[in-house]
Amino acid sequence: MANYTTVNDLKADALFRAGEDATGGSTYDTKVVEYLNAVQLGLLMGGPFGPSDEKGTTLPVVDWLWARKRPPGVFNTKAQITTGTVSATKGSTTITFSSGPTASVANYHIRINSLSPVMRITTHTGGQTNATLETEWTEDDQTSVTYKLFCIEYSLASDFLRLVGQFNIPSDPYKIDVVDLDAMEDRYPLTMIAAGTPNMAAFIGPATIRLNKWTEDVLRVEYNYIYTPDDLATGGTPVLLRHHRRILAVGAACLIAFDKSDSKAQSLLLEMQAIMRGMMQEHAHQAHRAAAGFGSIKARQDQLTYSDGPLRTESGLVIG
Repeated sequence: MANYTTVNDLKADALFRAGEDATGGSTYDTKVVEYLNAVQLGLLMGGPFGPSDEKGTTLPVVDWLWARKRPPGVFNTKAQITTGTVSATKGSTTITFSSGPTASVANYHIRINSLSPVMRITTHTGGQTNATLETEWTEDDQTSVTYKLFCIEYSLASDFLRLVGQFNIPSDPYKIDVVDLDAMEDRYPLTMIAAGTPNMAAFIGPATIRLNKWTEDVLRVEYNYIYTPDDLATGGTPVLLRHHRRILAVGAACLIAFDKSDSKAQSLLLEMQAIMRGMMQEHAHQAHRAAAGFGSIKARQDQLTYSDGPLRTESGLVIG
């Protein structure tokens, strides 16, 4: 119990702190593991927690280093497809390729004969020449015309919780900014979308993004993210750093005490908040030490000599 290493250690400590039998005889013997998971989720997500005080009890959202996925997430964009021709009939949802795409292109978008409509393909089987559009084709019949078939929507990792920073790509502009979907559609409406290196993305679901441009070739995209760890279970080990794991036991004990209307719930909550402040202080210290300017000596501008060159702003403009 004193080692705070395994889930079993934390479970026993939480029961003991809540005044419960830690040897298997407590009615909370199973529930306590759920509470350990509730505390872990609270650390990841922030938000309300347990008994409320006069100011309200909330946990801040912190992008803990221990909760960042390693290695980072990565996906490859899909190269555009322009092989052969396509035919579309006004009023029909079926289009026909002269050469069926090898893999399924369901959820791809298509622009036919450089016309304005950009439509989603809802169903397609790899190798087949027929595909189904999301709605009927509204333009005039198109027979054996050129097309561009492309993918602009991508799913992120299955354990994705939230993004940390921007998406990284190996070519200029090297970063893909993440913006609100409305803001991106204002600048890059779907009817005007074009090929190129994407420089903007927006979330269209909890773990799905849309890019503002499609790629002609495959492009590697890497991203740092906070992940959802597996649920804690007896016999397991939390991903939380060992010297901070006590917060799980204290938080679980707090929830048990709150369930029982035990007066120690508030003192346990205060203890948990104190541990949380220590965790945040350590996190801020690590982030500060990792900053690019940490440990460097920066002379005051009035102490620079001519040999140091002209004074400049961070962007390189000469001052004075």
